[in-house]
Amino acid sequence: MNIGNFNNSFGRYPFVDLPPGFVEKTLRYEPAVILKNKGIRGGRVVEPIATRYRFLLIKKFVMKKMIMGLCLMAATGVVCAQNAHSSYRQEVPIGVMESFHKDYPDASAVHWNRTDGKWNAEFVKMTEHKSMYACYDTKGRHIDTRMTVAQSAVPTKVIRHLDADYHGRYSHEFTRIERPGKRDLYKVKVKRQGVSGSLYVDDKGHEKDYASR
Repeated sequence: MNIGNFNNSFGRYPFVDLPPGFVEKTLRYEPAVILKNKGIRGGRVVEPIATRYRFLLIKKFVMKKMIMGLCLMAATGVVCAQNAHSSYRQEVPIGVMESFHKDYPDASAVHWNRTDGKWNAEFVKMTEHKSMYACYDTKGRHIDTRMTVAQSAVPTKVIRHLDADYHGRYSHEFTRIERPGKRDLYKVKVKRQGVSGSLYVDDKGHEKDYASR
């Protein structure tokens, strides 16, 4: 936007380089003398009778440009975020991707992250409409898959063991851990001597050590 001064027979008047017709549209409801094509580079000259409207005009024009700039910045941020996500996904080893799609061909909304040298996929299994977390090593070996389950889906032997040894001291919130070629485990929060911690129990009701993958 170009703001300067223009001299004519009426005196010195500020002018602004604006799109054709913008001044007329802005001031169409108020009395003002508009001298067309008097300013350099197609500028518009507005008589002093409309002094307050010149400021309004400039303000509206500047705000319009600012809003357009903010919209462009927001759109650029979205594209950058998408590109960052896509590039991160491209870093997942081919062997890991192949193993995952073989294990879960119906997975959707997949998001990858890397923790402690292992690749974790957060996804939705469409056949069960459940959110899951699958873990793979760098060679594509499936380590485990975790999902939240209701207590009604937990084997009776697991609940009996908890009621017998941790009655009133477990959370009733369970995570099922599926391990290829091994028994499923059920993770639950329990209190031992006043200290809260995770407990792993297999489907037979036996406690297991599975603090790390």
